[in-house]
Amino acid sequence: MVRLVNPYDALRMNTNRENEEARIKQAFGQRVRQLRLELEMSQEEMAIQAGFDRTYISSVERGERNPALTTICRIANGLNILPNDLISEIRYMDEKK
Repeated sequence: MVRLVNPYDALRMNTNRENEEARIKQAFGQRVRQLRLELEMSQEEMAIQAGFDRTYISSVERGERNPALTTICRIANGLNILPNDLISEIRYMDEKK
């Protein structure tokens, strides 16, 4: 049996998913910035350590990128921490509380 989806409901679901993804990217970027600043590193220093351009690190910190697992590992290496330390403080925030 084929279930038809109201186009307005589909649009709303897509928008909710995009908002959730944006929140996660923002939270990850804030975590990267927090840890970098705690280590008193510039974006340039961290980028060199991780093997990225400074502008890429900047875009991650602003929540504009959705880094792959390998990229998360390289960022962690640039900060001299374990990858799980980057994401352990990120909490899923459900808007329906």
